[in-house]
Amino acid sequence: MTINVKNIQSAKDFHEVVNHLKTISDASDRQLTSKLQEKKGNLEGRWIILLKKILSILPGVNPSTTNLDEVAKAVAKFAVANQKIGYFTIDDQKKLREVIEKLKLKGQEFHQGNEKVLNTAIETISKLPVRTINKDSFTLEDISALREKAKIFVEGDQSNEIAPYIESVLINPLFQSNPQLFMDNWKKERGGTEEFRIGEDSARMFFNAELPKL
Repeated sequence: MTINVKNIQSAKDFHEVVNHLKTISDASDRQLTSKLQEKKGNLEGRWIILLKKILSILPGVNPSTTNLDEVAKAVAKFAVANQKIGYFTIDDQKKLREVIEKLKLKGQEFHQGNEKVLNTAIETISKLPVRTINKDSFTLEDISALREKAKIFVEGDQSNEIAPYIESVLINPLFQSNPQLFMDNWKKERGGTEEFRIGEDSARMFFNAELPKL
């Protein structure tokens, strides 16, 4: 069963939706809509698209359309939203760019779509930072492995600040369930001050080095 874009609860859900969007865009007899849903058949004609544009002006009316410009904007918005949550991998980036490229080809074939709008969507997706941590979440085995590596990392530390800080991260529920989001939030909260905080900054150095290896 395909997951609705509004019901994504995990990175796994997100990757599944991305794959589904690409499957639809690759098909000649199916179209993506502005609500990132599937519509069987051909692209809507210009008069239908124009009518739906007029209807969308009315309060509370937001009709789904195969208008290539609106679909491209929706795909880019979808990518941005899920990148902020920490789900966005280089594979997702590649597939969503290919979705827009397929829209461009359909636009050339049926003389629809604004190439500038489509290129802007591709550029938006291409510029998004991708996840540097391969795993969506960590198992108890992953945490144990990091804990063992941390013992080696803190050898000789006379401040006694690094090990407790690393442990506080390891037991954090968000770190375990969505490590990329945790690390992104940590980077923002830490800021770019020149002051070196022994416990916190040493712990970040440890995780930045070790997490991509898992």
